This record gives sequence, structure tokens and C-alpha cells, in this order.
Amino acid sequence: MHAKELVAYYEASWASLPAATMILSLGDDGAAYRDVLHIETVGAPRWLIHFRAHIDAAGTFSADGKPTPAHYGLDYDLRRSRNQHVRVNFVARDGNLIAERTVDDSSSKPPLPEVYRRNIIDPLTAFAVIREHLLHHRVAARDRFTLPVFDDVRRFDIAVSVVSIDPIAKLIHLHLDLIAIAGFKDKKADNHDPEDAPRPIELTFRDDADMMPQRLEVAVGWLPLVIRFDHRCADAGHCDTPAR
Repeated sequence: MHAKELVAYYEASWASLPAATMILSLGDDGAAYRDVLHIETVGAPRWLIHFRAHIDAAGTFSADGKPTPAHYGLDYDLRRSRNQHVRVNFVARDGNLIAERTVDDSSSKPPLPEVYRRNIIDPLTAFAVIREHLLHHRVAARDRFTLPVFDDVRRFDIAVSVVSIDPIAKLIHLHLDLIAIAGFKDKKADNHDPEDAPRPIELTFRDDADMMPQRLEVAVGWLPLVIRFDHRCADAGHCDTPAR
């Protein structure tokens, strides 16, 4: 079976100002998947944080939609932290799937105990699971499920709720809550947006055969970060300018 690849260009704004551009590639052949996300800050955020990231995740889905991640990678620059690398492989051991850093992972933080890295998925695979669920299940408003996620440093749950389904606009609206489990910084009295605070996200998908994400909103520093779909692309190599 030939792999199907969907590529789309997104634009992000923070506090209503341009913040980033994103290229999302979704590849699958019915069982195996490989998703890639490239992010580039623009405008003031580019000068303030110099953030750039390339994220990829690969694995397989069983016939009933259960994910088996194989690899999660993240290359990024942030302020003075340049050429940082996250490298996680998922290793079968004693009937469990364990997330293990590889030798080229550049994290300076000690790994979490294995109990927090056992039978979990990475953030990009979590997105793939949500999309897979919407594609292959007849969802209804108030449906809920929870995903256990690990990003190389932190362990958290993503609680997913179906808010509404709009058959006219052909949109599915979801509410996500990111719930801290382990590896987060402690709350401080003078921090108005602590790292381990619950992080609600509003996520909308186009309700069709491709189920592409259309909009995501999350508060960052108490101000809204909004990511909007702009256009589809023929391939990732020709997807770096907005369609106007």
C-alpha cells in the first residue's frame, strides 16, 4: 500500500500579533504513520526567543487504532540554546513499551523514573491518535478519552472532550486539558502562569476524509496563542509561503 501524505501550512498569532508559521506533514499507509511539524517564529517572537523547531514521530496503529510509537525526535533553537536535540526510541521490555533516550539526546535533565515512561506516547503521536480516533469512530458531543504522554522531560495526561460537531460547517470542536503528572517545575507564588498549571486547549478539525486540523487556541503567558490553517500544499518542500 502506498503511503498517503497530507501537507498543510499554518499561521500562528500571539495576542493577535504574528508569531510563527508552521508546516504540518501527515503520512500514513493505513498502518504505519510518520508525522512531521516544522515551526519558525516570525515578527517580535523571532527577535525575543529565536525559536525554531523540527519535530517528527513515527510508529504504527493496530487494526483497533491502538498506537505503538517507535521514535520521537525534536531539533530546536531557543534563545541561547542552539542545536538542541530530543531523541526518544520506544523499546519493548517485559511486556511494556518503554520510552528511552538515545545517546544523541542533548537534554541536561535527568530522565524520569521508568514508571513515568512506560506505555505512553509522545506529543506528536498524541495528535495522530486524536485524529485517528476521529477518522475511525462515530464520535458524539461529550465523548471523552485520555492519553498518557511523555515529551522526554515531562509526563502529562491529555484529557480530550468532544465539545460539538457542526454538520453544516463540517467541523469537530474539541477541548483538551493538559494535566501535569511528573517532571514539571514547582509552582511559585510569584509565577502567574506556572509550568504545571492546567493548560486548556481548544482544537478544531475539518470533518471530512482527511480530518485536517483547522484551528488551535491555547493561553501562553495568559495571552491567547492561536494557530490557523491557511492552505494545503503539494509537498513539504514547496510549502513555505502563505496562499494569498
